[in-house]
Amino acid sequence: MSYGFSFNGRHSKDFGIIMRSTNRQLLPLINDQYIDVQGRSGSYLFPGEIQDREIQLDCAFMSKDLPDMRKIVHNIAVWLYTHDKAILSFDDEPGVYYRGKIASQIDFDHIATLGQFSLVFRCDPFAYGAEESLFFTNDAAVIINHGTAETPPRFKAIFTAAADEWKVVNQDGYFIRIEHDFQEGDTLEVNCITGGIYVNDARKMDALDWQHSIFFPLRVGANTLEIMPKNICNTQVFWIPRYY
Repeated sequence: MSYGFSFNGRHSKDFGIIMRSTNRQLLPLINDQYIDVQGRSGSYLFPGEIQDREIQLDCAFMSKDLPDMRKIVHNIAVWLYTHDKAILSFDDEPGVYYRGKIASQIDFDHIATLGQFSLVFRCDPFAYGAEESLFFTNDAAVIINHGTAETPPRFKAIFTAAADEWKVVNQDGYFIRIEHDFQEGDTLEVNCITGGIYVNDARKMDALDWQHSIFFPLRVGANTLEIMPKNICNTQVFWIPRYY
């Protein structure tokens, strides 16, 4: 069975491409810093986060003749060029995708009607799964993050009663508090990915209790969340599993 990949909304089979992975990193480079101090054995470690991931592929395709080859080459170039990152996925990793962009020039060579080229994608550090969501029941929710890395949540609330604040608290006592004169029917969105706060779809950053709030992530496994005050809204939480 021949496996391929999808990028920017199209599959490699659309161009007759045969793919071979040359480097799909097990774990990207970690941005640690080590400081050597004179007179001390060893070094001090300042732990960092993982850097962008590079994915390298070798590709080949057959054409009818040389004019047909040039036509295919131009179509592939249009497909691979993106201004921003696009979704990259592989047939042998179902349910998981990356977000990346071509990272270097693409050189092309051919032997008769066999065309060959290599690709290097620079991607986000994590792979992603499909977005999941859960409604709070009696202002509480137990979320299972099936990913292998922490992931930031996103909350949407519809108010069923007037309130002067909305707060979500996790199992470790970290919370996000929004202070506003909420009325019945108002909507609130809290996005821990971007840090955005929206009341009735309008940006409302001054409503955040920034001195005490923490945009906490969902840890791997079970997370217990609670909404306060009770019985003022219906809240839904969204999250995208992340994988190392």
